[in-house]
Amino acid sequence: MGKLRPQSTSNLDIIVREYASSPCWMHEVDPNYFGYWADNDVLTFLNMLLERERLGSKAFAAIGRAADLETADSILDAELTQASLCVLLRQAIESRGATAVAPREPTTDNILARPSLEQAISFAINNQAKLVEALEEGTLKVVDSDLRSTLAEMLQRHRQQIEQLNLLRSN
Repeated sequence: MGKLRPQSTSNLDIIVREYASSPCWMHEVDPNYFGYWADNDVLTFLNMLLERERLGSKAFAAIGRAADLETADSILDAELTQASLCVLLRQAIESRGATAVAPREPTTDNILARPSLEQAISFAINNQAKLVEALEEGTLKVVDSDLRSTLAEMLQRHRQQIEQLNLLRSN
């Protein structure tokens, strides 16, 4: 009548058992597998941001030189924010055991040498927009939650600076 036979194991069951991994090993998976950057990619990104932030600081300084005293005072906070972001990025780079790229030497054809107020504002807006774009894309590719939080704060500051610059340009 109905004898019980042991269940046979299919090849599929064997393959699944051989290749299944424990969730506790997830920390050993390469972040690239999930679309995140590897450490060297993060460092490249941080150094690129640092160069852009330095340029932003110079752009705000150029606005201060080209503007009247009241406008220069109002833009000083943005210039100081840029400088503090440079320090923050250097610290982030150095905390990863790397050295931040050295500032570029000024060139004689520097667009920020003696711009008009409108040129300085336009240059600053363009630089801030590039920073926003880079931060929007890069933040999603960084696995470190502390760094992601820092980058998100930087993104918010740059958006505010663009609004400030647009108001300045419209006056």
